[in-house]
Amino acid sequence: QNMKKLARLWINGVQFDFKALYAEENTCRRIPLPTYAFQKERYWMFDPIEQAPITVQEEVRDKIISSKPPEIEIQKNQQSEKEICEKLQHMLAELMGFIPPKQPDIHEGFFDMGMESVTAVAFQKEIDERFGVSIDDTATFDYPNLSDLAAYVFTLLSENSMIDNESEIDVNSLIEKS
Repeated sequence: QNMKKLARLWINGVQFDFKALYAEENTCRRIPLPTYAFQKERYWMFDPIEQAPITVQEEVRDKIISSKPPEIEIQKNQQSEKEICEKLQHMLAELMGFIPPKQPDIHEGFFDMGMESVTAVAFQKEIDERFGVSIDDTATFDYPNLSDLAAYVFTLLSENSMIDNESEIDVNSLIEKS
């Protein structure tokens, strides 16, 4: 009942000292809210806990600069479509901020998950780097879920493997003819 009166006064422009209002209860505190509305994660208030030690940004930069560039993790023609799909699923989960152990559904559309065009471009770039292929700029539109995209990447890897094998044959035949 008192809260309703306070709310009406607040709406009418009356300023309150909220610290004094809640001094006895000490229940008011800021809580972190989700920064991404479509992530569909629930947030609960917990009792304050010790904070993790703060890392100096310069140390992080040094680690990033000194680390090796990512290597091609998938060996051509050695990965099944399912393994490629799992790898894509982990990459997308990390990129979109899924909280482990939750993973994106392989049949749900990228944009239904909340993917934006900027994220799609970053995802495509990461696929290019990790798999050593060059996917089309429209791949996330043409292949709108992880399952379809994995099939597309598998096809590209297979084609690249066939091209590599053909070029080896051509070189060997040329050597034999000489």
